[in-house]
Amino acid sequence: MSINSGMYKEKFKTAREEPLYKKSDIVYKITDQYHFLTIFSKILGKLFSSRQIIFLNKYNILTEVQNGFREQKSTTTAIQMFTERMQEALDNGLRAISILFDLTKACGVLNLNV
Repeated sequence: MSINSGMYKEKFKTAREEPLYKKSDIVYKITDQYHFLTIFSKILGKLFSSRQIIFLNKYNILTEVQNGFREQKSTTTAIQMFTERMQEALDNGLRAISILFDLTKACGVLNLNV
């Protein structure tokens, strides 16, 4: 097993999957899946995530306006930055417009066999 080569034993890659049932008009239906991973795979995930952040920062791959994958930046800071820019545009007498997309259900319609 090696972090550099990315080779791991198969048991570290397995997860227990259980359906998540939600009540909708008295009928229970499966709407999502829970994945239970081993503690070792969670530790590896954190390790890889931190190494990825170090790499992205080292080579300046992410811009300053990127809010995901950055320390002390989140969706809250993205909304704050958006609100400030909209307010600044309105204060300067400009027209401000935004087009927002809700992509929460997007994964269900993607063709994953590509």
